[in-house]
Amino acid sequence: MRRILVAVAVLVCSCTKDPVEVAPPKPPAPAPQTLDQLIERELADSVGDELVDLGTRRVKVEAAGPVEVKPDAEKKFIELKLPIGTQLPVQCFLYPAPIDAGATIARAIAQVKSRFTIASIRLVAVEVVERAPALFVELKYLVDAPAGKQAGLLKLAVFPDTGSPVFCLHDEPGYQEGFQRITTRLASILARSAPETGPLTTYRTVSIDTLNGVPVGFDTVRFTKTDDGVKHIATVSTLLLPRSATEWMAQDSAAISDLDADGIISARRVIAATNGELQLNMLATHNGGRLYTYAGTSSGKELSGTFKTKGARGFESDVLLGRALKNELLTDKVKQLEVEQYLPDLTPLAPTMFVARRAASGPRVVELTTPQLKIVTTVDENGDSEATDVQLGTFVLHSARKFIEGKPE
Repeated sequence: MRRILVAVAVLVCSCTKDPVEVAPPKPPAPAPQTLDQLIERELADSVGDELVDLGTRRVKVEAAGPVEVKPDAEKKFIELKLPIGTQLPVQCFLYPAPIDAGATIARAIAQVKSRFTIASIRLVAVEVVERAPALFVELKYLVDAPAGKQAGLLKLAVFPDTGSPVFCLHDEPGYQEGFQRITTRLASILARSAPETGPLTTYRTVSIDTLNGVPVGFDTVRFTKTDDGVKHIATVSTLLLPRSATEWMAQDSAAISDLDADGIISARRVIAATNGELQLNMLATHNGGRLYTYAGTSSGKELSGTFKTKGARGFESDVLLGRALKNELLTDKVKQLEVEQYLPDLTPLAPTMFVARRAASGPRVVELTTPQLKIVTTVDENGDSEATDVQLGTFVLHSARKFIEGKPE
């Protein structure tokens, strides 16, 4: 190129009376990229490593430069800003206790909606990370600008219960795979370096939920035992249900059961929230024999009273139910089982009775029915659910177990 420019300058000088300086031509300005083109951008396999001091521990994370660490003044979280070699850093919040995945995402969506126009919301993936669920979501939004509407893309990741819960976001189009990789690595190293606290976990599962084949959430089950031998069963779930392309309903629920020495439920609390707003908080307590008292709120109403179970001992735990399915129903000792459970989201004032029967579709397939509901579940060798289908009108909610640790006992 230099030879060509020199030759042009010599030619001009020899053909004109006065020398003329010739500048090289300017390259054409690059055409502006569309949002779809920007979304295709990706990071390298690694942007680098940085050592981060969190006060109580030092961890190595993936980042393209020094990580900014900012503890919350009220000690509710620690904020990290991880540069990744793009315009904006990945922003993460580290929490000391489990967080509600649906409520966390719902709050983020509401904040975007208060400032911009949401064009679409998509649940990108539901994964299992360090024995716990993880959700990845992206929001396309529109911003008013002098040249017209400008589009943006916000990526979200929430790891609600890894022993060190994390919520991350990145407000820049593209880099979806890199964002998922970087936040997953962060959540993993934080989970592995977190100290063990709380009661001993003896059994744990994570299932991923789909609605007509599309991922919508997760369920976790955890059996724990305290030092004095008291056993608990906790079931936590989150569903992100689309009402339209731009409207979601985020449902978080938890059911915690205390078991006595015989496997009977001595207390069961059920909590449910929609978009972070509490809808249900009911507690049933065993008073001995068939009698339970209940108290709490359902859809804003205060409720309290008593009811009796059909079974003489009270509600049997999932452990006893699994044994009955395995040893009685699946061996054809009985043709059906009656299963009582306290499900206040269906009815808070009385037990719900299921009838369990073997299904013709497989040797370990069980149908559980009520007058309002039919559940088809495939159980494992312990009588615990591996996969479940619930018919909801024209939709099928399918739950498939993706992680298991320990035994339900």
